[in-house]
Amino acid sequence: MKAGKIILVLFLAVVLILGVGVWYLFHNKNSLIRELIIRTGTDVLQTPVSLEKVDIKLTEGSGELNVFAVANYEGYAAPNLIVVETVKLDLDPTSVVGDVIVIEELEISGISIVAEQKGTSTNLQSLLKSLSSGESSETTQDESESEDIKLAVEKLRFVNNSLSLATEDYGTHTLSLPEIVQTDIGSRERGLTPEQLAAEIVKPLIAKAKQQVEKGIKDLAKAKLEEKYGEQIEKEKNKLKEKLQDTLGEDAEEKLKGLKDLF
Repeated sequence: MKAGKIILVLFLAVVLILGVGVWYLFHNKNSLIRELIIRTGTDVLQTPVSLEKVDIKLTEGSGELNVFAVANYEGYAAPNLIVVETVKLDLDPTSVVGDVIVIEELEISGISIVAEQKGTSTNLQSLLKSLSSGESSETTQDESESEDIKLAVEKLRFVNNSLSLATEDYGTHTLSLPEIVQTDIGSRERGLTPEQLAAEIVKPLIAKAKQQVEKGIKDLAKAKLEEKYGEQIEKEKNKLKEKLQDTLGEDAEEKLKGLKDLF
């Protein structure tokens, strides 16, 4: 076989291999992305995560993820800490072939968080601790070992959120968790690795949930104290009022009012 034919055959073989590879990636992109999300989420949160479905339409610049769940940490009762019904994203299609894949808007909807208090800690604190631990280990890695995939999110929205709180002393209660909006997570020039992006997405949600939980526990503790000691306090007030009336006479209230007016 002449050299020219050999070169042509090798060239055609390379084109065929590349074509098969591109075809495989294109037709299996959803399962590959699903695997990447599950692996990244599990590594970052240090607890198993699951994802039922991924549907990315690159040509339309859109995508949807369904039923994403974060397993609860050891020692807590509920099977899942977080369950997300739907994640919708709008991509910049031109960025897919660039250095940074740009998600123009990411809407995370139907979030259900089950916060559990055990002793002086909560499962939300465990999650935040895992995030901090993941960030510390990532900063020690050599830049050459970082992921080739880089991402940026221009707008992030958490909508239709729900938060329940299970406590040891005060039972289970539903708390409010308002809509959360963030912008410019990473940039078109300098994207984030999947691990970095996952942490930056989760942190504001869990920080807000933790804030609501801490307020909820304080309010519940205050209400219980008022319920327990309120009647006793009212009795003591009445006793004090009777003593003042005995001391100041029948017009005790008028005299007290006159003393207040002096100030």
